[in-house]
Amino acid sequence: MEFTKNESLKAKGIGILLLLFHHLFHNVSRYESYFTRLSRFSLETLGFIGTAARVCVFVFVFLSAYGIAMLYGKKSETVTTMQFCAKRWLSLMRGFWFIFPVYFLAAAVCGMHPLAKYEGNVFLILADWFGLADLFGTPTLCGAWWYMAFAQVLVFLIPVLYPLCKKIGWAAAVFAVIVLQYLPDGIQSPYGGVYQQYVFAAILGILCVQQNTFGRIPQRRGVGNVFRGALLGVAILMFLRLRFVFLPENFPYQNNWNLPWLLYSGAAVFICVFSFLYLRGWIGKTLAYLGKHSGNMFFIHLLFLNGMPNVIFYTGTVLGSWMTLLAISLAASIAIEWLKKLLHYNQWIDSIIHRLEARQRSSIAAE
Repeated sequence: MEFTKNESLKAKGIGILLLLFHHLFHNVSRYESYFTRLSRFSLETLGFIGTAARVCVFVFVFLSAYGIAMLYGKKSETVTTMQFCAKRWLSLMRGFWFIFPVYFLAAAVCGMHPLAKYEGNVFLILADWFGLADLFGTPTLCGAWWYMAFAQVLVFLIPVLYPLCKKIGWAAAVFAVIVLQYLPDGIQSPYGGVYQQYVFAAILGILCVQQNTFGRIPQRRGVGNVFRGALLGVAILMFLRLRFVFLPENFPYQNNWNLPWLLYSGAAVFICVFSFLYLRGWIGKTLAYLGKHSGNMFFIHLLFLNGMPNVIFYTGTVLGSWMTLLAISLAASIAIEWLKKLLHYNQWIDSIIHRLEARQRSSIAAE
């Protein structure tokens, strides 16, 4: 079995479900007024689970690195690394470029005065539109957009890490664990934290491509298969629980040997393996459908969570609030894709990419 695009979409479906849960419940003060009483656990426990759901970011990083590494490994010798990165960058940005004006107009309609956020400065608007506000430390309409800055860094980082991983194999993971202990924090985001914490998940993504990890997982049936699935589930929960042992929420500067980063990365890989092996049938199809819309939902869901909390938390239940945000975000994504189709947006971007590729081929032929 191969880890196909559909398998990636399934894992992204899990990722977006975890992301929505994380943003809904990691901060107790956000929802405590809507939940006067929980029958099964306390508000603090819900906050703990919501914080653990932040593993979603590491899932997205792993999958992004895996996808880019897969394409980079198939890159033709006639295409330079910069040309490869340029195409990947355009592919990455195309969805966000469309989301930004939609979000901007929706925020204006909701009375959020988005222009005031940028103090009327067009350069600040452009920085946010190009997903660079988090890198420059400039205003952003949505905190979740920090990931666009990191994703752009990742596009150019993978070709640097790829040959190293190919040369030394799994030793690259051990090397990364050691090096991460001594590197300075580097880029820091008020929303996503230190960018460096996601590098290990990216390296695991590259290595899984090069070592054909998913293709080497043996197929099992019967009790053996059930037992393996149970072990994977226990490993995921154990890694997420240990994350709080080494980095309690009350002590945000305690980070013993960066173990929380490594545990989140390991849990993310196990989540993808579990999805790959066990989530099939209608569950797999549903997750893949959510994964197809995960990008749009990632970038627009906070508009609803911050702008209409009374609607999102109307049911007064955890599941009801989660499903409400999911339904509204998914409906918005479907509408966005319909609007793209109506405006022929994707065809327009594709034509730009094709022209760039044609120009590259002609320049190579001329040489």
